[in-house]
Amino acid sequence: DFVRPGLENFLNTPDINGNTPVAGSIESALQALEIAGAIGAAFGVQLDAPLFAVMEDNDGVTLGSDSRVTATMPDPDAPDLTASYDIPSAFPSFGALAPNGLPYELGISISPSAFNQLLSAEVESGLLRSTITEFDFGFGPQPITGTLLSLLLPPFSVLHPAQLLQFDIRPTMAPIFSGDPGPEGELARVHLPHLELSLVPVSDPSTVLLAGSIDVVVGVNATYGIDGLVFVVTPPTAGNMTVTLLENPLFVDPATLDVLLPTLVGLAVPLIADSLGSFPIPEFLGMQLSAVDIARAGNYTALYFDLSPVPIP
Repeated sequence: DFVRPGLENFLNTPDINGNTPVAGSIESALQALEIAGAIGAAFGVQLDAPLFAVMEDNDGVTLGSDSRVTATMPDPDAPDLTASYDIPSAFPSFGALAPNGLPYELGISISPSAFNQLLSAEVESGLLRSTITEFDFGFGPQPITGTLLSLLLPPFSVLHPAQLLQFDIRPTMAPIFSGDPGPEGELARVHLPHLELSLVPVSDPSTVLLAGSIDVVVGVNATYGIDGLVFVVTPPTAGNMTVTLLENPLFVDPATLDVLLPTLVGLAVPLIADSLGSFPIPEFLGMQLSAVDIARAGNYTALYFDLSPVPIP
């Protein structure tokens, strides 16, 4: 009768942070689950992801984190973005089985708004700035020359046949994860808005031979490997691309461009996918991750893993 009320009072008394002793101990232990620092360091951004909820049910424990992503080393030639696109999303629930019906031990879900914050910070750090100097039409990489382009667009025959050319792709906005499936049922739909495209001589990038803006909607799938979550971008179709011609000193037929630019941008898609990079998932509490499934959870992207001890060298 003397000890029991004393223990109950002690265990039920909140501290200055509003935590009881047990809750405070659990909160301290959960700091070991913090992976934001490792992910932020891998992307070269500042990622803060404080927990806002710890929910327990019969299938396990769900940890909810807010996110804030900012560029730490902005590229002076990249756009300075004032905001990222936010998509209201219901926090997903996880059952005992992954969508493919297999059991799993750890699920990680990422909201489209978190992806958009990350992509915004990465664009400010130089993401999607690409220079393309060669194309592969199925016969191996070929330098872009006046001769090569004249086969596609006759007006380029006025250029010196051996003149080396390059396509410069520059973003003006960040890519947007919409939260919807891709156009062909891919894991995610990503809008690449207002990409500036210019064709210039390698020897004189200030001379613009062709310039325009491109709005592209692509489907994105994902695989998981040693580099983490790797994005696979599906080449866009003509129906998922809008081209606006801005400079055309060689008087290239716009109708021809409407047919050929999707092909040219499609050839550049691997570079776009490479620039999106991979999303690293650090070891979790010193355990190694083995992918079980990658699927949608509402409009979140969800990864399901099994855990195993990290091999000792």
